Amino acid sequence: MTYLLSAVGLSALKALGVSREEAARLAGSKLAGFAERCPGPGRIAELHVALAVSRLAGGPVELELIATDTPEALLAARLVLLCAEATGAARPLGFVAVKRFAPVLCLK
Repeated sequence: MTYLLSAVGLSALKALGVSREEAARLAGSKLAGFAERCPGPGRIAELHVALAVSRLAGGPVELELIATDTPEALLAARLVLLCAEATGAARPLGFVAVKRFAPVLCLK
C-alpha cells in the first residue's frame, strides 16, 4: 500500500454542495448523511490524485491530509476522508490541522 500526504482545499466543499456558511455550522457536526452526497472521485482533487497515484503504484493508497485550522478546511478534510472511504478511492488515515505552519492536532 502506498502512503499519500496531501493538502486539502476547499474545492471539496463545492463538489459536495456545501456553502461556506453551512461549512462553519457543520464543522463540529457528525457527517453521517454526507456519504451519499459524495461525487465521483474525479470531482474531488485530493481523491483524483489518490486514484492516479494508486494506478502508478499498482495498488491502493492510504490517504492522510493536511488542513489549516479554519472551520471550513477542517470540514473539507473530514468530508474528503469520508468520500475516500465511501467511493473506495483511498484508505483514509486521518488529517493533521496546522496553525501558523505548526501541527497542533491529529484527528482520525
